[in-house]
Amino acid sequence: MAQNLITKNPCDFCKPPKRVKTPTNALPREERTRMLELARRAQPAPLGIAIELAPTTGMRRGEACALKWSDLSDDGTITVSHALGNGDGGLYVKEPKTSSSLRTIPLTRRTFDTLRLVRANAVRIANEFALPFGDPYILGTQEEKSRPYNPTQLGKDFAAFCKMNGFKCTFHDLRHTFATMMIAGGCDVRTVASYLGHASVSMTLDIYADVDPEAKRAAVSKVEESFDAEMSGYGDAIMDNVIGAPKRREPAISFSVEQLKAMLAAAEEKEAGHGRL
Repeated sequence: MAQNLITKNPCDFCKPPKRVKTPTNALPREERTRMLELARRAQPAPLGIAIELAPTTGMRRGEACALKWSDLSDDGTITVSHALGNGDGGLYVKEPKTSSSLRTIPLTRRTFDTLRLVRANAVRIANEFALPFGDPYILGTQEEKSRPYNPTQLGKDFAAFCKMNGFKCTFHDLRHTFATMMIAGGCDVRTVASYLGHASVSMTLDIYADVDPEAKRAAVSKVEESFDAEMSGYGDAIMDNVIGAPKRREPAISFSVEQLKAMLAAAEEKEAGHGRL
């Protein structure tokens, strides 16, 4: 086209291949409970905090690593305003994935209490050594010039934790677990999307439409109950048309087979008489 040899771009008429949807992997209830209990003893310690945060807030790995103590509010919420990324020059702080990713998330009581305990302990140690505390990264070193937890290293540490304890999931699967729990609990999709920081509700639906088979079975049961109530009068009518069902007591025609034969014979005789005339 640049050389004016063709007037249209052939690629404009190409259809991209259909995207293959990757199934989400959410931890069942028993595995979630076991993981959260083991997280309290996980090493390094920031790994345990990250494991506590992900399935209870739905945060991305880079978002969790970018959290600072100033993001934690006394009202039990935490604000996601940045994310950490890896580049050629190493770690860097960036804006979250989309504008919708800037969000404030209510914490569970357990997660909030855990974070307050960790912060109080870090402040106590800093005071004992007369060190300025500043505003460290929650998952980083607890000092004024805090070094953050590398998201890539977090992924590796979590993989080792899972291998050691028999879990088959990635850190991102904890985000899927959070979303699945919310949807299964009856939370509307718009609220789930706001928790996850999705750019649109359709994105949430596209990813999590088929994540909860138990919810599907419950929905089918509700539909079945509704139809049972509405269609109870149709059962007899349907059975009349089923092969092998009891037949009607009243004949569909008002004369017998013998009468039909006599009528046909009379018609033939009459036709033959016309032919002889």
